[in-house]
Order: sequence, then C-alpha cells, then structure tokens
Amino acid sequence: MDKDIPLVYYDDQDKRIVIGTAELTYDDLVENIVLSATVTHENFKKIIMSSARPGDYSIADVASKEIETHTNEKGGSQSRIPVRFDLVDGKAMFAMTAVLHEGAEKYGENNWRLIDVPDHLNHLIMHAYAWLSGDRTDDHLSHALCRAMFAQGVDLQEEA
Repeated sequence: MDKDIPLVYYDDQDKRIVIGTAELTYDDLVENIVLSATVTHENFKKIIMSSARPGDYSIADVASKEIETHTNEKGGSQSRIPVRFDLVDGKAMFAMTAVLHEGAEKYGENNWRLIDVPDHLNHLIMHAYAWLSGDRTDDHLSHALCRAMFAQGVDLQEEA
C-alpha cells in the first residue's frame, strides 16, 4: 500500500476503514499499519475522528483546551475545529433566535428543557405541515428549526 495516499476515512455504514483504495478493519489498522511513525491508539482515534460525523463529537472534542492545534500556510496556529460552524446559515439563526426570544417571554427561559422529545417533534411536524399547506400567518420554519434544536438538546441532556 502506498503510504502517501492521503485519503483516510471511516465508513460508518459498513463499519470499515478506507485508506486510499485499501479497506481494513479497525483492528487490522491498529495492529499492522505504520504510517511513517508508530500509530498509537490515541493518534489513530484522532485520525478517525477527523472524518467522523458531527454527531460523534462532544463539546470537549470541539472546544476544549486539549484540542490539537493547526498551523495555516501563513504560519498562524490555532485550535483545529473538526466541525463546520461556518456552514450554519446566519439569517436562519437570526430568525430562530427571534422565535426563542418570543418563547422565553411567553413560557420562561429554558422551559423547553422540561418538554419531552416526542412533544417537540410533534410541534416540529405541525409547523412543517402548516408551512407546506401554505400558511404564512406564523414563522413556521423558524418554529420548526427551534423545535428540532429543542428535541436534540433534550435528547443530549437525557444521554448525559
């Protein structure tokens, strides 16, 4: 296998590691591959996490003091952020936060944390169908986005 092939990723669906055109199991790679240095278990996890799905990250994986650094082509160094915050739509976030503000005034701050995931999803679906039905009397898409965020937040809170 050519050690200069840069493509390394974990195929979550098939539970396999792909390096270039070679397909290996996790154990095969950890036990048998040397890429110009010894691959420790921790270094290997860092390689694999660089291609992990966003849901695979904890906040500590993204924003801790222990995160690895990256040096850009100009020589500037900073923490490497393994997720893409730059892909979040700013206008959608402004619209969603307006709905969050209204909800906090009406129901109290963080009241949404006291509501179960299925209830949040039910409201999300209602807002989606209202919008799909042509109703523009409310900002249904922003409400749906809030409910999706609420459901995810409650689910993550319950996992912790």
